[in-house]
Amino acid sequence: MNSVIKIEGLDCANCARELEEELEKIQGVKSVTVDFMAQKVIADCAEDALEKIIFCCNHFEDVKVISEETVMQSGSKAPSADRVFGEKIKIANLCCANCARELEEDLNKIEGVSATVDFMNMRVILNADSAEARQKAVYAITHFEDVKIVKENEKKSVFKTHLKDIICIIAAAALFIPAFVMDLTKLTESNLAAKIIAYIFYGTAYIAVGHPVLINTVKNIAKGKIFDENFLMTVASVGAIALGIFAGDGFAEGVAVMLLYQIGELLQGVAVGSSRNSISKLMELKSDTATLIENGVQRTISPDELRSGDRILIKAGEKIPVDCRIVSGETSLDMKSLNGEPLPRDVKEGDEILSGSIN
Repeated sequence: MNSVIKIEGLDCANCARELEEELEKIQGVKSVTVDFMAQKVIADCAEDALEKIIFCCNHFEDVKVISEETVMQSGSKAPSADRVFGEKIKIANLCCANCARELEEDLNKIEGVSATVDFMNMRVILNADSAEARQKAVYAITHFEDVKIVKENEKKSVFKTHLKDIICIIAAAALFIPAFVMDLTKLTESNLAAKIIAYIFYGTAYIAVGHPVLINTVKNIAKGKIFDENFLMTVASVGAIALGIFAGDGFAEGVAVMLLYQIGELLQGVAVGSSRNSISKLMELKSDTATLIENGVQRTISPDELRSGDRILIKAGEKIPVDCRIVSGETSLDMKSLNGEPLPRDVKEGDEILSGSIN
């Protein structure tokens, strides 16, 4: 049985990952995904496991279940052997959370497809009743603005990720600046050839930097989505160009508007990518195991199973699995992943130590 559970009170992406790990331990759960951005839990589970999932969600920190719905209703058409549930498709070039919501809406309009777009982790969690439905979903993903499907382990530098945008901006600036200088020096007023050259430079610069916006505007209008940033930028820039031509002042303002907008989009993309990488690196600091000592016996467990008052053993070279206090022994901690300090910190009995540091 496939279910989508709407929740609230999930504070961060790391909490979503911890909740997902807890739900995966429930017997009868085949696959489960916790989407932090959409505040949803998507589960493929046995009917008796659904109540356990809801109970676990309601008792995880401040999380509360708002509603639950079954994706495949009883009595509906039997799924084919090619049905896909919970497939995680890694994507790139998704600009913002609003774009993620729009892509999710487009995917859910496809017959036989139920999908959630996780903007934080740049992935699509896809459920499809058939291979044909999945193919349509993949087509919709790859034809949504500049979104592309990438390999899970594929990582690119900031320069390579935004290479196309950088080239377009540099080319547009290289054409815009000489034309703008001609206007400033009044060369275009006295020389017809200079005026024609300036217009050619302006037009080429506008197409170079503005063609993604113009293309997305046409696509969105065809889909009935009119009032978005692409449409507004097209109206603003084309309007400025039209006013400039009719006033006889050229159309430097229209090109400048589009050029500055694309520079802003580039900087936003770099900032969002940097924030996402920082969050991913922070989540990687978490240890996967902890050595619990009970009645003199050592047992390896997940750090999520530890409770206040438990005693753990931290061996040399291991990460500190949880924030804790030393009750016996002394050591040095490598904490550069937390605070950037290259020198190790000496700690002893009674000192508090932070998870993520290395013994």
